[in-house]
Amino acid sequence: MKMKKKKTKDISEYGSFLLSDKRNVPFSVIEAFNALRTNLSYALSTSERKSFIITSTEASEGKSTVAVNSAIAFSEMRSRVLLIDADMRSPVVHSRLSLKQNKGLSGLLAGFFTSNECIQSYNDYLDVISAGEVAPNPSELLSSQAMKDLLSEMEKQYDYIIVDTPPCNVVTDALVFAHETAGVVIAVRENYTIHPMLERLLEQMEFANVKVLGIILNDAGADGNAYGKYGHYGKYQKYGKYAKYGYYGHYGPYGNDQPENN
Repeated sequence: MKMKKKKTKDISEYGSFLLSDKRNVPFSVIEAFNALRTNLSYALSTSERKSFIITSTEASEGKSTVAVNSAIAFSEMRSRVLLIDADMRSPVVHSRLSLKQNKGLSGLLAGFFTSNECIQSYNDYLDVISAGEVAPNPSELLSSQAMKDLLSEMEKQYDYIIVDTPPCNVVTDALVFAHETAGVVIAVRENYTIHPMLERLLEQMEFANVKVLGIILNDAGADGNAYGKYGHYGKYQKYGKYAKYGYYGHYGPYGNDQPENN
């Protein structure tokens, strides 16, 4: 039986946002990311690894918005943070942060550039490695020894490493190197992500023995409830049995990823 998404209100007018733009981001959204930062800090405190992946089940669920703004939130604690755009199929991090794209992860893993040549600074505490030029073999690059060496090298220099990857139900890019990180955070979108897709992703993670650090509900309240639900944390009623994976709060219509023409 063919699965259909629920109809959802067109929220393209909200677009993406940056947590650093305090004047234009609601306080409740800022607090949601502060809660996410706090819970991830606790989750990572028991791991020897400093890196973690942020992904989703499919496109337009908000994973890049979560990755970018989580990185900004961690940097505001004056922690040394590296954000890596590992979505070499449809990269958006560089455009969100107004950074260069030509020297990035694809060229670094292929041996064309060094890490120092690819690292760009967003603020005093947040550095970024963009995806680089679109590569014909992203899965092979991410599963390579060069990727393992990069994460190992960067973990000596940074307190947190956040990796934005393509959706896991679309391609397997995230799974091929997830074991080299502390685990995975899954972004889902209210009135968009459907239960079977999330269940399929969680089954993939379990089969691959990949740790799921938690799930974040994106785009909450976009159906007209404004910001009334931003302050609620601790439950994940929408996905019932998946509560065992942790729930880091939810935030409203600022959090959607809009597809780009690339």
